[in-house]
Amino acid sequence: MNYILGTVIALGLLIFVHELGHFLLAKRAGVGVQKFSLGFGPKIVGKKWGETEYLISAFPFGGYVKLEGESPDEEVVDKGKSFTHKPPFVKLSVVAAGPLFNIIFAVLIITVIYTIGITTLSPFVAEVEKGMPADKAGLKYGDEIVKINGIDVNSWEEMTGLIHTSGGKSLDLTVKRDGKTFKKTITPVEKEVPNLFGEKNKISLVGILPIALESKIGGIKKGMPAEKLGFNPGDLIKRVGNRKIEVWKQLEEIDIGSIPKPVEIILQRQKKEDKGNSKDKTTEDIKIIIPDNEIVQGKKFTELLGIESTELYIEKTEKGSPAESGGLKPFDKIVGVNGKEIKNWMEVEEIIKKNPEKKIDIMVERDGKKENLALTPRKEKRRNLLDEKINVGVIGVYSANSYTEPKLKEVKYSLPAAFVNSVERTGNLTVLIFKGIYMLVSGKISSKNISGPIAIAKMAGDQAKKGVYDFAFFVAFISINLGIINFVPLGTITDGGLILLFIIEGIIGKPVNLKLREFTQYIGIVMIVALMGFALYNDFNRYLGDIIDFFARLI
Repeated sequence: MNYILGTVIALGLLIFVHELGHFLLAKRAGVGVQKFSLGFGPKIVGKKWGETEYLISAFPFGGYVKLEGESPDEEVVDKGKSFTHKPPFVKLSVVAAGPLFNIIFAVLIITVIYTIGITTLSPFVAEVEKGMPADKAGLKYGDEIVKINGIDVNSWEEMTGLIHTSGGKSLDLTVKRDGKTFKKTITPVEKEVPNLFGEKNKISLVGILPIALESKIGGIKKGMPAEKLGFNPGDLIKRVGNRKIEVWKQLEEIDIGSIPKPVEIILQRQKKEDKGNSKDKTTEDIKIIIPDNEIVQGKKFTELLGIESTELYIEKTEKGSPAESGGLKPFDKIVGVNGKEIKNWMEVEEIIKKNPEKKIDIMVERDGKKENLALTPRKEKRRNLLDEKINVGVIGVYSANSYTEPKLKEVKYSLPAAFVNSVERTGNLTVLIFKGIYMLVSGKISSKNISGPIAIAKMAGDQAKKGVYDFAFFVAFISINLGIINFVPLGTITDGGLILLFIIEGIIGKPVNLKLREFTQYIGIVMIVALMGFALYNDFNRYLGDIIDFFARLI
Protein backbone atom coordinates (compact mmCIF):
# COMPACT_ATOMS: atom_id res chain seq x y z
CA MET A 1 0.00 0.00 0.00
CA ASN A 2 2.95 2.33 0.65
CA TYR A 3 3.95 1.96 -3.00
CA ILE A 4 0.52 2.93 -4.36
CA LEU A 5 0.00 5.80 -1.91
CA GLY A 6 3.56 7.10 -2.38
CA THR A 7 3.17 7.07 -6.17
CA VAL A 8 -0.22 8.81 -6.11
CA ILE A 9 1.07 11.55 -3.79
CA ALA A 10 4.38 12.07 -5.61
CA LEU A 11 3.21 12.01 -9.23
CA GLY A 12 -0.13 13.68 -8.48
CA LEU A 13 1.53 16.56 -6.68
CA LEU A 14 4.26 17.04 -9.28
CA ILE A 15 1.94 17.00 -12.29
CA PHE A 16 -0.37 19.44 -10.47
CA VAL A 17 2.58 21.80 -9.83
CA HIS A 18 3.57 21.46 -13.49
CA GLU A 19 0.08 22.40 -14.72
CA LEU A 20 -0.13 25.19 -12.14
CA GLY A 21 2.91 26.77 -13.81
CA HIS A 22 1.16 26.76 -17.19
CA PHE A 23 -2.02 28.13 -15.57
CA LEU A 24 -0.41 31.05 -13.72
CA LEU A 25 1.74 32.17 -16.66
CA ALA A 26 -1.25 31.90 -19.02
CA LYS A 27 -3.30 34.12 -16.71
CA ARG A 28 -0.39 36.53 -16.40
CA ALA A 29 0.00 36.68 -20.20
CA GLY A 30 -3.70 37.33 -20.80
CA VAL A 31 -4.39 33.90 -22.29
CA GLY A 32 -7.88 32.60 -21.62
CA VAL A 33 -8.02 29.50 -19.41
CA GLN A 34 -11.17 27.45 -19.95
CA LYS A 35 -10.48 24.70 -17.40
CA PHE A 36 -8.06 24.01 -14.57
CA SER A 37 -8.47 20.53 -13.11
CA LEU A 38 -7.03 18.79 -10.08
CA GLY A 39 -6.90 15.21 -11.37
CA PHE A 40 -7.91 13.59 -14.66
CA GLY A 41 -11.02 11.90 -15.99
CA PRO A 42 -14.69 12.50 -15.20
CA LYS A 43 -15.58 15.61 -13.21
CA ILE A 44 -16.46 14.99 -9.56
CA VAL A 45 -17.15 18.59 -8.63
CA GLY A 46 -16.53 21.94 -10.32
CA LYS A 47 -17.22 25.66 -10.04
CA LYS A 48 -16.77 28.45 -12.54
CA TRP A 49 -15.09 31.69 -11.48
CA GLY A 50 -14.83 34.21 -14.24
CA GLU A 51 -13.83 32.56 -17.50
CA THR A 52 -12.30 29.47 -15.84
CA GLU A 53 -13.99 26.33 -14.59
CA TYR A 54 -12.10 24.85 -11.64
CA LEU A 55 -12.53 21.08 -11.35
CA ILE A 56 -11.74 18.13 -9.13
CA SER A 57 -11.63 15.05 -11.35
CA ALA A 58 -11.83 11.32 -10.64
CA PHE A 59 -8.22 10.22 -11.03
CA PRO A 60 -5.78 12.02 -8.68
CA PHE A 61 -2.69 11.77 -10.93
CA GLY A 62 -1.95 15.47 -11.32
CA GLY A 63 -4.20 17.70 -13.40
CA TYR A 64 -4.57 19.59 -16.65
CA VAL A 65 -5.12 23.07 -18.11
CA LYS A 66 -7.31 23.80 -21.14
CA LEU A 67 -6.25 27.08 -22.79
CA GLU A 68 -8.31 29.26 -25.11
CA GLY A 69 -7.09 28.70 -28.68
CA GLU A 70 -4.68 25.99 -27.60
CA SER A 71 -4.95 24.19 -30.95
CA PRO A 72 -4.01 26.18 -34.08
CA ASP A 73 -7.14 25.01 -35.94
CA GLU A 74 -9.49 25.82 -33.06
CA GLU A 75 -12.16 28.47 -33.60
CA VAL A 76 -11.86 31.34 -31.13
CA VAL A 77 -14.20 34.19 -30.29
CA ASP A 78 -11.61 36.54 -28.75
CA LYS A 79 -8.24 36.39 -30.54
CA GLY A 80 -6.77 38.63 -27.83
CA LYS A 81 -7.11 35.75 -25.37
CA SER A 82 -6.15 32.99 -27.83
CA PHE A 83 -2.94 31.13 -27.03
CA THR A 84 -2.28 30.49 -30.73
CA HIS A 85 -2.53 34.20 -31.57
CA LYS A 86 -0.08 35.34 -28.90
CA PRO A 87 3.51 36.34 -29.87
CA PRO A 88 6.08 33.46 -29.89
CA PHE A 89 7.83 34.69 -26.72
CA VAL A 90 4.53 34.75 -24.77
CA LYS A 91 3.65 31.22 -25.92
CA LEU A 92 7.17 30.05 -25.09
CA SER A 93 6.94 31.50 -21.54
CA VAL A 94 3.57 29.80 -20.90
CA VAL A 95 4.89 26.44 -22.10
CA ALA A 96 8.23 26.74 -20.26
CA ALA A 97 6.49 27.66 -17.00
CA GLY A 98 5.41 24.04 -16.39
CA PRO A 99 8.86 22.44 -16.22
CA LEU A 100 10.32 25.56 -14.56
CA PHE A 101 7.72 25.29 -11.79
CA ASN A 102 8.81 21.69 -11.21
CA ILE A 103 12.40 22.81 -10.71
CA ILE A 104 11.33 25.78 -8.52
CA PHE A 105 9.15 23.40 -6.49
CA ALA A 106 12.18 21.17 -5.86
CA VAL A 107 14.13 24.20 -4.60
CA LEU A 108 11.26 25.07 -2.23
CA ILE A 109 10.99 21.52 -0.87
CA ILE A 110 14.72 21.29 -0.13
CA THR A 111 14.73 24.81 1.37
CA VAL A 112 11.95 23.85 3.79
CA ILE A 113 13.79 20.64 4.75
CA TYR A 114 17.04 22.52 5.42
CA THR A 115 15.17 25.16 7.45
CA ILE A 116 13.39 22.57 9.62
CA GLY A 117 16.66 20.69 10.06
CA ILE A 118 18.27 17.56 8.64
CA THR A 119 20.12 14.66 10.23
CA THR A 120 23.43 14.38 8.44
CA LEU A 121 26.89 12.83 8.77
CA SER A 122 29.09 14.89 11.05
CA PRO A 123 32.54 15.98 9.75
CA PHE A 124 34.00 13.61 12.36
CA VAL A 125 37.25 11.80 11.59
CA ALA A 126 36.91 8.10 12.39
CA GLU A 127 39.69 6.61 10.23
CA VAL A 128 42.88 8.15 8.86
CA GLU A 129 44.42 6.29 5.93
CA LYS A 130 48.10 5.50 6.41
CA GLY A 131 50.47 7.61 4.32
CA MET A 132 47.76 10.04 3.15
CA PRO A 133 47.93 13.83 3.77
CA ALA A 134 45.68 13.66 6.85
CA ASP A 135 47.98 11.03 8.39
CA LYS A 136 51.06 13.13 7.67
CA ALA A 137 49.36 16.19 9.19
CA GLY A 138 48.64 14.30 12.41
CA LEU A 139 44.85 14.03 12.23
CA LYS A 140 43.43 11.16 14.26
CA TYR A 141 40.28 9.46 15.48
CA GLY A 142 37.92 11.85 17.22
CA ASP A 143 38.98 15.01 15.39
CA GLU A 144 36.17 17.14 13.97
CA ILE A 145 36.70 19.48 11.01
CA VAL A 146 34.84 22.72 11.79
CA LYS A 147 36.23 25.02 9.07
CA ILE A 148 38.08 24.78 5.76
CA ASN A 149 39.77 27.95 4.48
CA GLY A 150 37.61 29.94 6.90
CA ILE A 151 34.34 28.45 5.62
CA ASP A 152 32.12 26.83 8.28
CA VAL A 153 31.65 23.08 7.79
CA ASN A 154 28.37 21.63 9.09
CA SER A 155 28.39 18.16 7.56
CA TRP A 156 30.56 15.46 6.00
CA GLU A 157 29.05 16.33 2.61
CA GLU A 158 30.05 20.00 2.90
CA MET A 159 33.55 19.02 4.05
CA THR A 160 34.19 16.53 1.23
CA GLY A 161 32.73 18.97 -1.31
CA LEU A 162 35.35 21.57 -0.37
CA ILE A 163 38.18 18.99 -0.30
CA HIS A 164 37.27 17.19 -3.54
CA THR A 165 37.06 20.43 -5.56
CA SER A 166 40.23 22.02 -4.15
CA GLY A 167 42.32 21.07 -7.18
CA GLY A 168 45.14 19.76 -5.01
CA LYS A 169 45.76 23.20 -3.45
CA SER A 170 46.69 23.55 0.23
CA LEU A 171 43.76 23.75 2.65
CA ASP A 172 43.68 25.46 6.04
CA LEU A 173 41.68 23.21 8.35
CA THR A 174 40.29 24.28 11.72
CA VAL A 175 40.14 21.11 13.81
CA LYS A 176 38.38 20.46 17.10
CA ARG A 177 39.98 17.88 19.42
CA ASP A 178 39.10 17.24 23.08
CA GLY A 179 37.19 20.51 23.27
CA LYS A 180 40.05 22.63 21.87
CA THR A 181 40.50 23.97 18.34
CA PHE A 182 43.70 24.26 16.35
CA LYS A 183 44.70 24.74 12.73
CA LYS A 184 46.37 22.38 10.28
CA THR A 185 47.48 23.01 6.70
CA ILE A 186 46.97 20.00 4.45
CA THR A 187 47.76 19.57 0.76
CA PRO A 188 45.41 16.98 -0.75
CA VAL A 189 46.57 14.42 -3.30
CA GLU A 190 44.71 14.12 -6.59
CA LYS A 191 43.40 10.71 -7.59
CA GLU A 192 41.18 9.37 -10.34
CA VAL A 193 38.03 7.75 -8.96
CA PRO A 194 34.94 6.48 -10.84
CA ASN A 195 31.84 8.67 -10.63
CA LEU A 196 28.19 7.58 -10.65
CA PHE A 197 28.40 6.82 -14.39
CA GLY A 198 31.66 4.88 -14.18
CA GLU A 199 33.77 7.70 -15.63
CA LYS A 200 37.12 8.37 -14.01
CA ASN A 201 37.27 11.87 -12.55
CA LYS A 202 40.22 13.48 -10.82
CA ILE A 203 39.35 14.66 -7.30
CA SER A 204 41.38 15.80 -4.30
CA LEU A 205 41.61 13.54 -1.25
CA VAL A 206 43.18 13.80 2.21
CA GLY A 207 42.50 10.24 3.40
CA ILE A 208 39.81 10.38 6.10
CA LEU A 209 36.72 8.17 6.58
CA PRO A 210 33.54 8.54 8.69
CA ILE A 211 33.71 4.97 10.06
CA ALA A 212 36.54 2.81 11.39
CA LEU A 213 37.25 -0.74 12.50
CA GLU A 214 36.28 -1.27 16.12
CA SER A 215 38.89 -2.40 18.64
CA LYS A 216 37.92 -6.06 18.18
CA ILE A 217 40.59 -8.74 18.11
CA GLY A 218 40.65 -10.84 14.94
CA GLY A 219 43.72 -12.99 15.50
CA ILE A 220 46.22 -13.84 18.24
CA LYS A 221 49.78 -14.90 17.40
CA LYS A 222 51.03 -18.10 18.97
CA GLY A 223 53.41 -17.76 21.90
CA MET A 224 52.74 -14.03 22.31
CA PRO A 225 51.58 -12.36 25.58
CA ALA A 226 47.95 -12.13 24.42
CA GLU A 227 47.76 -15.92 24.13
CA LYS A 228 49.43 -16.45 27.51
CA LEU A 229 47.19 -13.93 29.26
CA GLY A 230 43.94 -15.40 27.94
CA PHE A 231 42.87 -12.99 25.21
CA ASN A 232 40.43 -14.52 22.70
CA PRO A 233 39.58 -13.74 19.06
CA GLY A 234 36.39 -11.66 19.06
CA ASP A 235 37.27 -9.84 22.32
CA LEU A 236 36.54 -6.11 22.17
CA ILE A 237 39.17 -3.97 23.92
CA LYS A 238 37.34 -1.17 25.77
CA ARG A 239 40.07 0.35 27.90
CA VAL A 240 43.87 0.29 28.26
CA GLY A 241 44.94 1.80 31.57
CA ASN A 242 43.10 5.10 31.89
CA ARG A 243 42.42 5.38 28.14
CA LYS A 244 39.03 4.65 26.64
CA ILE A 245 39.38 2.67 23.40
CA GLU A 246 36.84 2.70 20.55
CA VAL A 247 38.76 1.93 17.33
CA TRP A 248 41.66 -0.32 16.35
CA LYS A 249 43.79 2.62 15.26
CA GLN A 250 43.88 3.87 18.86
CA LEU A 251 45.48 0.57 19.93
CA GLU A 252 48.19 0.96 17.27
CA GLU A 253 48.98 4.49 18.49
CA ILE A 254 49.35 3.63 22.20
CA ASP A 255 52.77 4.33 23.70
CA ILE A 256 52.96 1.53 26.27
CA GLY A 257 55.55 3.49 28.24
CA SER A 258 53.06 6.28 28.94
CA ILE A 259 50.51 3.95 30.59
CA PRO A 260 50.72 3.83 34.42
CA LYS A 261 51.76 0.42 35.74
CA PRO A 262 50.40 -2.10 36.24
CA VAL A 263 48.79 -1.91 32.78
CA GLU A 264 45.16 -2.91 33.16
CA ILE A 265 43.05 -3.89 30.13
CA ILE A 266 39.25 -4.16 30.09
CA LEU A 267 37.80 -6.52 27.48
CA GLN A 268 34.20 -7.11 26.44
CA ARG A 269 33.62 -10.77 25.68
CA GLN A 270 30.55 -12.67 24.50
CA LYS A 271 29.44 -15.19 27.09
CA LYS A 272 30.15 -18.79 26.12
CA GLU A 273 26.52 -19.91 26.29
CA ASP A 274 25.56 -17.20 23.75
CA LYS A 275 28.12 -18.03 21.08
CA GLY A 276 26.36 -18.75 17.82
CA ASN A 277 23.24 -16.94 19.04
CA SER A 278 23.22 -13.78 16.92
CA LYS A 279 19.76 -12.66 18.08
CA ASP A 280 20.35 -12.30 21.81
CA LYS A 281 24.00 -11.83 22.62
CA THR A 282 25.07 -11.02 26.17
CA THR A 283 28.56 -9.90 27.11
CA GLU A 284 30.74 -9.65 30.16
CA ASP A 285 33.65 -7.37 31.00
CA ILE A 286 36.97 -9.05 31.76
CA LYS A 287 40.00 -7.44 33.41
CA ILE A 288 43.49 -8.52 32.38
CA ILE A 289 46.72 -7.19 33.90
CA ILE A 290 49.87 -7.13 31.75
CA PRO A 291 52.87 -8.13 33.91
CA ASP A 292 55.71 -5.58 33.97
CA ASN A 293 58.15 -8.18 32.60
CA GLU A 294 56.07 -8.47 29.39
CA ILE A 295 56.32 -4.75 28.64
CA VAL A 296 58.93 -3.73 26.07
CA GLN A 297 59.50 0.01 25.70
CA GLY A 298 59.18 1.52 22.21
CA LYS A 299 57.09 -1.34 20.87
CA LYS A 300 53.58 -0.90 19.43
CA PHE A 301 50.91 -2.09 21.79
CA THR A 302 49.40 -4.45 19.19
CA GLU A 303 52.84 -5.92 18.36
CA LEU A 304 53.69 -6.28 22.03
CA LEU A 305 50.59 -8.36 22.72
CA GLY A 306 50.61 -10.16 19.36
CA ILE A 307 47.06 -9.25 18.33
CA GLU A 308 45.64 -8.40 14.90
CA SER A 309 42.52 -6.53 13.75
CA THR A 310 39.53 -8.35 12.27
CA GLU A 311 40.23 -7.07 8.71
CA LEU A 312 40.70 -10.45 6.99
CA TYR A 313 39.21 -12.76 9.61
CA ILE A 314 36.07 -14.90 9.38
CA GLU A 315 33.54 -14.67 12.21
CA LYS A 316 31.31 -17.59 11.22
CA THR A 317 30.14 -19.80 8.35
CA GLU A 318 26.60 -20.79 7.38
CA LYS A 319 25.59 -24.37 8.08
CA GLY A 320 25.75 -26.45 4.90
CA SER A 321 27.38 -23.62 2.93
CA PRO A 322 30.32 -23.96 0.49
CA ALA A 323 32.47 -22.26 3.15
CA GLU A 324 31.65 -24.88 5.79
CA SER A 325 31.94 -27.86 3.43
CA GLY A 326 35.17 -26.41 2.01
CA GLY A 327 36.78 -26.39 5.47
CA LEU A 328 36.66 -22.69 6.47
CA LYS A 329 36.37 -22.10 10.22
CA PRO A 330 35.59 -19.13 12.48
CA PHE A 331 38.58 -16.79 12.87
CA ASP A 332 40.49 -18.22 9.95
CA LYS A 333 42.41 -15.41 8.27
CA ILE A 334 42.01 -15.19 4.47
CA VAL A 335 45.36 -14.15 3.02
CA GLY A 336 44.91 -15.06 -0.65
CA VAL A 337 42.31 -15.99 -3.29
CA ASN A 338 43.25 -17.70 -6.57
CA GLY A 339 46.90 -16.94 -5.97
CA LYS A 340 46.31 -13.23 -5.37
CA GLU A 341 47.36 -11.63 -2.09
CA ILE A 342 44.36 -10.09 -0.33
CA LYS A 343 44.56 -6.77 1.49
CA ASN A 344 40.97 -6.23 2.65
CA TRP A 345 37.62 -8.01 2.94
CA MET A 346 36.13 -6.11 -0.03
CA GLU A 347 38.62 -7.84 -2.36
CA VAL A 348 37.50 -11.23 -1.02
CA GLU A 349 33.82 -10.41 -1.66
CA GLU A 350 34.48 -9.14 -5.21
CA ILE A 351 36.31 -12.30 -6.30
CA ILE A 352 33.65 -14.58 -4.80
CA LYS A 353 30.79 -12.62 -6.42
CA LYS A 354 32.39 -12.85 -9.86
CA ASN A 355 32.78 -16.64 -9.70
CA PRO A 356 29.37 -18.31 -9.19
CA GLU A 357 29.65 -22.09 -9.59
CA LYS A 358 33.36 -21.81 -10.43
CA LYS A 359 36.03 -23.37 -8.24
CA ILE A 360 38.24 -20.93 -6.33
CA ASP A 361 41.32 -21.50 -4.18
CA ILE A 362 41.38 -19.74 -0.82
CA MET A 363 44.59 -19.47 1.19
CA VAL A 364 43.93 -19.20 4.94
CA GLU A 365 46.15 -18.71 7.97
CA ARG A 366 45.17 -20.85 10.97
CA ASP A 367 47.16 -21.30 14.18
CA GLY A 368 50.16 -19.68 12.53
CA LYS A 369 50.13 -22.04 9.53
CA LYS A 370 48.93 -21.43 5.98
CA GLU A 371 46.52 -23.83 4.30
CA ASN A 372 45.01 -23.86 0.80
CA LEU A 373 41.30 -24.73 0.51
CA ALA A 374 39.27 -25.33 -2.67
CA LEU A 375 35.57 -24.51 -2.78
CA THR A 376 32.86 -23.56 -5.28
CA PRO A 377 30.60 -20.54 -4.61
CA ARG A 378 26.91 -21.27 -5.02
CA LYS A 379 24.85 -19.12 -7.39
CA GLU A 380 22.35 -16.66 -5.94
CA LYS A 381 20.21 -13.84 -7.31
CA ARG A 382 21.13 -10.42 -5.89
CA ARG A 383 20.19 -6.89 -6.93
CA ASN A 384 22.84 -4.68 -8.52
CA LEU A 385 23.06 -0.86 -8.58
CA LEU A 386 20.38 -0.79 -11.30
CA ASP A 387 18.12 -2.85 -9.01
CA GLU A 388 18.32 -5.75 -11.47
CA LYS A 389 18.55 -9.32 -10.23
CA ILE A 390 21.89 -10.79 -11.32
CA ASN A 391 23.75 -14.03 -10.58
CA VAL A 392 26.52 -13.72 -8.00
CA GLY A 393 28.75 -16.17 -6.19
CA VAL A 394 28.16 -16.77 -2.45
CA ILE A 395 30.10 -19.04 -0.09
CA GLY A 396 28.17 -18.39 3.15
CA VAL A 397 30.87 -16.72 5.18
CA TYR A 398 30.69 -13.67 7.44
CA SER A 399 33.49 -11.19 8.07
CA ALA A 400 34.55 -10.63 11.67
CA ASN A 401 34.76 -6.91 10.89
CA SER A 402 32.64 -4.58 12.97
CA TYR A 403 32.68 -0.84 12.42
CA THR A 404 31.92 2.20 14.51
CA GLU A 405 28.56 3.87 13.97
CA PRO A 406 28.96 7.04 11.88
CA LYS A 407 28.52 10.21 13.94
CA LEU A 408 25.33 12.04 13.07
CA LYS A 409 24.26 15.57 13.87
CA GLU A 410 21.16 17.69 13.47
CA VAL A 411 21.81 20.72 11.27
CA LYS A 412 19.37 23.62 10.93
CA TYR A 413 19.99 26.41 8.42
CA SER A 414 18.75 29.98 8.43
CA LEU A 415 16.26 30.67 5.63
CA PRO A 416 18.83 32.46 3.39
CA ALA A 417 21.44 29.73 3.95
CA ALA A 418 18.82 27.01 3.37
CA PHE A 419 17.80 28.64 0.09
CA VAL A 420 21.40 28.98 -1.11
CA ASN A 421 22.15 25.34 -0.22
CA SER A 422 18.92 24.23 -1.88
CA VAL A 423 19.71 26.08 -5.12
CA GLU A 424 23.22 24.57 -5.11
CA ARG A 425 21.90 21.04 -4.50
CA THR A 426 19.20 21.45 -7.17
CA GLY A 427 21.84 22.75 -9.60
CA ASN A 428 24.10 19.76 -8.91
CA LEU A 429 21.21 17.32 -9.43
CA THR A 430 20.21 19.11 -12.64
CA VAL A 431 23.74 18.82 -14.03
CA LEU A 432 23.81 15.15 -13.00
CA ILE A 433 20.50 14.42 -14.77
CA PHE A 434 21.56 16.21 -17.97
CA LYS A 435 24.82 14.27 -17.90
CA GLY A 436 22.89 11.03 -17.44
CA ILE A 437 20.71 11.84 -20.47
CA TYR A 438 23.82 12.59 -22.54
CA MET A 439 25.48 9.35 -21.41
CA LEU A 440 22.36 7.38 -22.35
CA VAL A 441 22.01 9.00 -25.77
CA SER A 442 25.71 8.56 -26.54
CA GLY A 443 25.62 4.92 -25.44
CA LYS A 444 28.22 5.41 -22.71
CA ILE A 445 25.89 3.90 -20.12
CA SER A 446 23.38 1.11 -20.60
CA SER A 447 19.79 1.83 -21.62
CA LYS A 448 18.86 -0.51 -18.77
CA ASN A 449 19.20 2.58 -16.57
CA ILE A 450 15.91 3.90 -18.00
CA SER A 451 13.17 3.41 -15.42
CA GLY A 452 9.41 3.58 -15.78
CA PRO A 453 6.36 4.01 -13.54
CA ILE A 454 6.86 0.68 -11.76
CA ALA A 455 10.40 1.64 -10.69
CA ILE A 456 9.16 5.08 -9.62
CA ALA A 457 6.36 3.45 -7.61
CA LYS A 458 8.87 1.17 -5.87
CA MET A 459 11.21 4.05 -5.07
CA ALA A 460 8.30 6.19 -3.83
CA GLY A 461 7.13 3.39 -1.53
CA ASP A 462 10.66 2.68 -0.26
CA GLN A 463 11.24 6.36 0.56
CA ALA A 464 7.79 6.73 2.16
CA LYS A 465 8.69 3.83 4.49
CA LYS A 466 11.87 5.61 5.57
CA GLY A 467 10.06 8.75 6.67
CA VAL A 468 8.83 12.19 5.67
CA TYR A 469 12.30 13.69 4.99
CA ASP A 470 13.41 10.88 2.68
CA PHE A 471 10.11 10.98 0.81
CA ALA A 472 10.31 14.78 0.47
CA PHE A 473 13.83 14.57 -0.98
CA PHE A 474 12.61 11.88 -3.37
CA VAL A 475 9.70 14.10 -4.51
CA ALA A 476 12.18 16.96 -5.07
CA PHE A 477 14.44 14.71 -7.14
CA ILE A 478 11.56 13.42 -9.28
CA SER A 479 10.32 17.01 -9.69
CA ILE A 480 13.69 18.03 -11.14
CA ASN A 481 13.60 14.97 -13.42
CA LEU A 482 10.08 15.83 -14.60
CA GLY A 483 11.11 19.42 -15.29
CA ILE A 484 14.20 18.48 -17.28
CA ILE A 485 12.55 15.67 -19.26
CA ASN A 486 9.79 18.08 -20.28
CA PHE A 487 12.44 20.38 -21.75
CA VAL A 488 13.59 17.57 -24.08
CA PRO A 489 12.06 18.22 -27.56
CA LEU A 490 10.30 14.90 -28.31
CA GLY A 491 8.14 16.33 -31.10
CA THR A 492 5.59 19.09 -30.46
CA ILE A 493 3.69 16.94 -27.99
CA THR A 494 6.14 17.84 -25.22
CA ASP A 495 6.90 21.22 -23.68
CA GLY A 496 10.45 21.02 -25.04
CA GLY A 497 9.18 20.44 -28.58
CA LEU A 498 6.78 23.38 -28.33
CA ILE A 499 9.54 25.63 -26.96
CA LEU A 500 11.69 24.73 -29.98
CA LEU A 501 8.71 25.37 -32.27
CA PHE A 502 8.10 28.84 -30.82
CA ILE A 503 11.81 29.71 -31.05
CA ILE A 504 11.66 28.81 -34.76
CA GLU A 505 8.49 30.93 -35.14
CA GLY A 506 10.30 33.87 -33.54
CA ILE A 507 13.23 33.46 -35.94
CA ILE A 508 11.21 33.09 -39.18
CA GLY A 509 8.57 35.63 -38.13
CA LYS A 510 5.50 33.48 -38.85
CA PRO A 511 3.75 30.32 -37.55
CA VAL A 512 5.16 26.96 -38.57
CA ASN A 513 3.13 25.09 -41.22
CA LEU A 514 0.19 23.31 -39.53
CA LYS A 515 0.78 20.00 -41.35
CA LEU A 516 4.44 20.00 -40.31
CA ARG A 517 3.39 20.67 -36.71
CA GLU A 518 0.89 17.79 -36.81
CA PHE A 519 3.55 15.50 -38.27
CA THR A 520 5.97 16.34 -35.44
CA GLN A 521 3.16 15.60 -32.97
CA TYR A 522 2.82 12.09 -34.41
CA ILE A 523 6.61 11.67 -34.24
CA GLY A 524 6.51 12.78 -30.61
CA ILE A 525 3.71 10.35 -29.74
CA VAL A 526 5.62 7.46 -31.34
CA MET A 527 8.82 8.40 -29.48
CA ILE A 528 7.07 8.74 -26.12
CA VAL A 529 5.16 5.46 -26.53
CA ALA A 530 8.40 3.70 -27.55
CA LEU A 531 10.29 5.21 -24.62
CA MET A 532 7.54 4.32 -22.15
CA GLY A 533 7.35 0.80 -23.58
CA PHE A 534 11.09 0.34 -23.20
CA ALA A 535 10.98 1.73 -19.64
CA LEU A 536 8.17 -0.68 -18.74
CA TYR A 537 10.15 -3.53 -20.30
CA ASN A 538 13.09 -2.63 -18.02
CA ASP A 539 10.75 -2.41 -15.03
CA PHE A 540 9.24 -5.84 -15.69
CA ASN A 541 12.72 -7.35 -16.10
CA ARG A 542 13.70 -5.95 -12.71
CA TYR A 543 10.54 -6.47 -10.71
CA LEU A 544 8.42 -9.22 -12.30
CA GLY A 545 8.79 -11.46 -9.25
CA ASP A 546 8.03 -8.56 -6.89
CA ILE A 547 4.94 -7.59 -8.94
CA ILE A 548 3.56 -11.14 -8.78
CA ASP A 549 4.19 -11.25 -5.01
CA PHE A 550 2.52 -7.86 -4.53
CA PHE A 551 -0.70 -8.81 -6.33
CA ALA A 552 -0.70 -12.25 -4.69
CA ARG A 553 -0.87 -10.51 -1.30
CA LEU A 554 -3.87 -8.46 -2.46
CA ILE A 555 -5.87 -11.55 -3.50
